[in-house]
Amino acid sequence: MPTRYLKPGIRDSDLINALSPLAETLFYRLLVTVDDFGRADARPAMIKAQCFPIKDTVTADVAAELLDELSACSLVQLYAVDGKPYLQVSKWDNAPRAKESKFPPPDAVCIQVHTLARKPRTVLPVTVTETGTETGTDNREPKPGLHSTQLQETCRAVWDRYAAAYADRYRTPPVRNVKTNALIKRFAQLLPAEEAPDVAAHYVQHNGQFYVSKMHPLELLVTDAAKLRTEWATGTRMTSTRARQIDKTGSMLDLVAEIKHERGEA
Repeated sequence: MPTRYLKPGIRDSDLINALSPLAETLFYRLLVTVDDFGRADARPAMIKAQCFPIKDTVTADVAAELLDELSACSLVQLYAVDGKPYLQVSKWDNAPRAKESKFPPPDAVCIQVHTLARKPRTVLPVTVTETGTETGTDNREPKPGLHSTQLQETCRAVWDRYAAAYADRYRTPPVRNVKTNALIKRFAQLLPAEEAPDVAAHYVQHNGQFYVSKMHPLELLVTDAAKLRTEWATGTRMTSTRARQIDKTGSMLDLVAEIKHERGEA
């Protein structure tokens, strides 16, 4: 393994600063684990074995969460080829000694995992080639280690729908940075993958006074995820006026019931 050095700029990097301490540790350990092209096997068990061989507190599941965090901050790219997960360190500029990488590049034939509606545990693997053709239509159980790729695809879809709706409403694109990436990831983890993008678009189209006054920030999308999902699913928007009306109606019904009870009519 060649000797690799960290650049001084890593100390004041916004991307690095946004990481949790353990995710930052994983990033540094990945730098001395990846091959000369910045790639590595992204199976969580392999990440645990190669980057944390003697740290018992880091399990394969923990390693998977850490990989997701690095991916959300765009420090690594997670992808799958022939059903096997790999990673590519972003902005890798080390001069390779080897002629070829040990692992396939991200732009090779890859597997994208799409969750099927009403069957959240069933996935449809689709082989996508550089020519854009697709093969493979059999339903299969998700392969180990692909959850990171699925989350990444969901985050991308959520951002695309949110950004498009935002630009349409405000005539300017939303700002994207480390903070927004983390918020998009959090939102994608709160709702089913097939619903999250539609709910994100619904949120930007929401005319609730509070959302409009704040110009539909991602923070409120995350905070009100459950409420927004219910409104999207039922087609009913809960406003403060409607809430007061429901509360007033409920109070009147309670009063009528109390009067009937006192009269012995109940």
